[in-house]
Amino acid sequence: MLVRSKLDTLLMYSRKVSNHVGMKKKAKTIDNGDSQLDNNFEYLNETSYTDDTLRALTVSQLVQLSKRIKTEIEQVEITAKQTQVERDQSLSLIGNIVHDSVYVDNDEVCSFHILTLGQ
Repeated sequence: MLVRSKLDTLLMYSRKVSNHVGMKKKAKTIDNGDSQLDNNFEYLNETSYTDDTLRALTVSQLVQLSKRIKTEIEQVEITAKQTQVERDQSLSLIGNIVHDSVYVDNDEVCSFHILTLGQ
C-alpha cells in the first residue's frame, strides 16, 4: 500500500473511532463488558471499522483502539517523511526536459541567438 494512502486510511479509522467514542459518551453508555481490547483485534483491517463492530466495543476498548491507531499513524508519518526525502533526492538528479526543437550543446560558444528583446 502506498504510504500516503495508508496514512489517509488510518486517519479515516481514527475519526471513525473518535466519533463512536463521542456517541457513546454522549449517550452515557456504561462499560459493562471487557475493558481490554483483544490483542487479536485486527485494527488495520477495514472490516474492523464497520458501525456494528465499533458499536459492540466499550468506550475503554475504543480508546485503546484509538491509541493503537495513533501509534501506527506516527510510524507511517515517519516513513512518509523518509520516502519524501528519498523522492526529492532522486528527482533532483533528473534535469529539465526540453522540447525537441531546442538546440542543446555543452558549450556556450556553440549556442546561437534567436531573438533579442530590449535595447
